[in-house]
Amino acid sequence: MAVVIVIPEIPPSLNEWARWHNQKANKEKQRWGELVWACARQQLGIGGIRKCGFARAEVTLKYFFPSNARRDPDNYSGKFIMDGLVSAGILVDDSFEHVELKLIKGGVDKKAPRVEVEITELEVS
Repeated sequence: MAVVIVIPEIPPSLNEWARWHNQKANKEKQRWGELVWACARQQLGIGGIRKCGFARAEVTLKYFFPSNARRDPDNYSGKFIMDGLVSAGILVDDSFEHVELKLIKGGVDKKAPRVEVEITELEVS
């Protein structure tokens, strides 16, 4: 089974997040958890989210930025998104035991910056 969740924003880079005061950083992390949860719930439907979530999954993150500015992939590791997927109950956990973060891709879409999250269920080993 595979699902795609589209998040209509780009999370802050890890460099940007690291410069923030703890209170602002925590607030933004919480907001992203809620945003991912809301997008997943809306796009997959209430019945589409299993309470136990994917026990093992392969995750691909595709970022579509609003401009062609230079960006480093390691600053968009998916921290906010992966934590949000766990909060939403889509993933049981985001540890190495449960997730293979397969690919991080970047592109440009000036009119609709977003992150497309593709999650493919893997067999439990």
